[in-house]
Amino acid sequence: MFGLRTGFGAQRLPFLFKFHACCASSGVQLASGRQVRSNSSCSSPRLPAPAKELPVKRSVHSYSMEQTSSFRPGLVLTTTNSMENAKEIASAVVESRLAACVQIKDVTSVYRWEGKLELDAEFQLMIKCDMSRYDKLEKVIKAKHPYDLPQIVGMDITHGLPDYMDWLKRETTATEELPKDGV
Repeated sequence: MFGLRTGFGAQRLPFLFKFHACCASSGVQLASGRQVRSNSSCSSPRLPAPAKELPVKRSVHSYSMEQTSSFRPGLVLTTTNSMENAKEIASAVVESRLAACVQIKDVTSVYRWEGKLELDAEFQLMIKCDMSRYDKLEKVIKAKHPYDLPQIVGMDITHGLPDYMDWLKRETTATEELPKDGV
């Protein structure tokens, strides 16, 4: 079934379909001219594409780091089988300053394991961290994780609110690296 995306972000999608006013409720005409799922015969010409793309409002600012800094803001994702284990991992990585913040949420995972399709309730941890310390973070997660093969994936954050990125850097700086005033 074909559908249109509306609301936030819709203006960023390319125009894939052109609609006819007389047959909008019964079908869609592709830009190529091919009619899809239509019960009516329409002889009106295709409507022209909008003259310009709508502007996209962005609330996220680019974060630029000093050249001398080894700080690489990142996000690491892992899942586990209990809220207790999720809290244990989260507390350990924040307490050790390997993460500034960890969000925990309920998720349903669908995956293949040992040739069998699995569907499990899990708890996903979204760990905001310094990717230059990823190896240490991974070791802590693995040591506290109940799975034989835990999902641990990391990605660099390339854009973010500058004040948040500064906070993330402060909170993931090893204690011995902090200035005496803690800032």
